[in-house]
Amino acid sequence: MDSSTWSRRRFGALAVMAAGALTVGVASPALAEPAVATPAGPAGASAGTSTAVTLPAPTGQYRVGATSLHLVDGGRTDPWAPQGGPRELMATVWYPATAAADAFPRVRYTTAKVGAEYDARLELPAGSVASVRPHARENAPAVSAPGGLPVLLYSPGRGNSRLTGTSVAEELASRGFVVVGVDHTYDSPTELPGGRFVPQSLPAPSPETLPGETRVRADDLRFVLDALVGDRRPPVLAGRLDPGRIGAFGHSIGGAAAAELARTDPRVRAGIDVDGSLWGEARNGLDRPFLLLTAGVDESLLSFRAGHRAWGRQLLVASAGHMSFVDPGVLASAYGLKDRWPAEKYQRAFGSIDGVRAAEVTRAYVTAFFDHHLRGGSSALLDAASSRFPEVTIDWRRD
Repeated sequence: MDSSTWSRRRFGALAVMAAGALTVGVASPALAEPAVATPAGPAGASAGTSTAVTLPAPTGQYRVGATSLHLVDGGRTDPWAPQGGPRELMATVWYPATAAADAFPRVRYTTAKVGAEYDARLELPAGSVASVRPHARENAPAVSAPGGLPVLLYSPGRGNSRLTGTSVAEELASRGFVVVGVDHTYDSPTELPGGRFVPQSLPAPSPETLPGETRVRADDLRFVLDALVGDRRPPVLAGRLDPGRIGAFGHSIGGAAAAELARTDPRVRAGIDVDGSLWGEARNGLDRPFLLLTAGVDESLLSFRAGHRAWGRQLLVASAGHMSFVDPGVLASAYGLKDRWPAEKYQRAFGSIDGVRAAEVTRAYVTAFFDHHLRGGSSALLDAASSRFPEVTIDWRRD
């Protein structure tokens, strides 16, 4: 995919998601009877059927626990709230859990109100997305590790919820990382305590507004990190975090937020941009390891590559769409949206790669990057073409 085509798709997707939909198109018929689980991937639904979809199973050695956080930043006036007031955020923390996790209840994928937002975007029957089955167990006991567990911050794409990163977060947690997914209130559809639902309400994006949005997101991530390594960490993780091994990653503008956080916060040792343009000063490169995992290249990424001053890679994933890298790609395949949406609409959002395969690719490379840079693991998957992932090519490399 050439740079101009990829850039148009990225910006077009940002504009569409700001309007409250993954993409534009006509409504599809409702789903009906349950389907049989797909052995090679998540439990799924073919065209014309409906069932609770199970996300791809984590492959690491640990069970996965999860807990939610409601955090109020009393030192910052919310720049996006119509009436001002302190910035309120919701976060989910996924972490490696002990075998005792099996006795704990499975967490909800999302709330009914946020799920309804995604039912509408994906044109699914009411309750479909809220019924998706993750693997994490609620407040299960966390493992302990010498020196503590590395911490990763996750920022979702524009107009999207932290739930969209669940599959990769569970994989990372199963491999010994603590992952903190953050809803950026008034951009992410967010349900606050007491059932207070805050829909996405930011105006349509532009090259002039996106750098400011990126800075707000980076400030959100920094505040959550302060809370997590300070005195507001979940009790289940008390004494189990390593504040010296912190990374950040995000999808779309969330990737730009991860880069901005890495630029401005020395605690962040490495980061990943998953299929997003870069906004703000991080476009000029960073002084710490950074990975670009994308479907294409645009001017902002070329600028980053020219100015980057540390380990860096850009990996291109053939046939991927913008939403292939996150959970909606899995749901699109499971619910047979390729057979129900107009071809151009589906291609724009999900490309032609299978959603479960795209999740496998994303999880493998995100895990390999953070394992190498935060735990001293092998860089083999990041240094050369792999027969396991022939759809991935190295487009740029700096050692």
